[in-house]
Amino acid sequence: MMDRVGLLMLLLSIGWAVKLYSTRHSRKELCDRVFNIFTKLLYNLFFPIMFYNIFATRGLDLADASITILVTVYVLLSILILYPFLRSYSPVMRNPIILTSIFPNVVFLGFPILLTLYGDITYASLYSLVMLVYNITVGGLLGARRHEVFYAVVKLPIIYGFIVGVLVHYMFPLVIEPTVLYTKALSSIIATYGAALVLGYSLPVTLSNTREYYAPTLIQGFYRFVVSPIIHYVLAMLLSLPEAAVKQLLVESIMPPALTNTILARVHGWNYEYTATSTLITTLVSLAIVSSTTMLGLF
Repeated sequence: MMDRVGLLMLLLSIGWAVKLYSTRHSRKELCDRVFNIFTKLLYNLFFPIMFYNIFATRGLDLADASITILVTVYVLLSILILYPFLRSYSPVMRNPIILTSIFPNVVFLGFPILLTLYGDITYASLYSLVMLVYNITVGGLLGARRHEVFYAVVKLPIIYGFIVGVLVHYMFPLVIEPTVLYTKALSSIIATYGAALVLGYSLPVTLSNTREYYAPTLIQGFYRFVVSPIIHYVLAMLLSLPEAAVKQLLVESIMPPALTNTILARVHGWNYEYTATSTLITTLVSLAIVSSTTMLGLF
């Protein structure tokens, strides 16, 4: 297992090294284009295929309703905690702090780590789907562009992988085996290791703004690595989730901020330099936490 975690870290490092090299040797435009195309393939094709495979195979169960409730309560509770606490900040800074504190990188980092640790994202798949919907919804509401929220959610590709998978499971069971057989292994490998490369390439190449964003990054880090897992664990116990679900959700709960937060910050004119800088710092911290807890046998 540690070999696979090590490979994941290596791919993250390679992605970051490619970005560093391209920036210093005037190749950034070409590399950006290549990684943008690959990212779109992951997001629009391979992740939906993974969702299809999972839900075509297993359908829906009672744990899915509990996970949806858990995410809903977690997001609402987090907003009630963070919004008053951050009232002294201007909206340009307060809104990205809220988003980066609440919404973790459930897909591009969470999936590779879970597949590396457990070889399974059965429960994390629905968790990530609901979390992504809330991420876009809350970001849109904070940015006062409510008319765009519905269309942003509808355009999530993984929703269609989920819907088609559920329909096939209950209505076309004979289709399940041949479709999953020929797509599962390839899509899992590409999604796991491809996402690690993309995440590495997405990280900033410098920490020059660390001091300027020290306080908000500290707030975000404390929430992501302390408050978030506590809330997740308590809610998981109250909802009596299976042990496998608890483990997967706890790993997701200590992931660094989602890359979507930086995109939302840019779209709404918030401080996206903070989101990028804090994402890099907390990504490194999150990887260190996952590595150390794995070595200790806690995951």
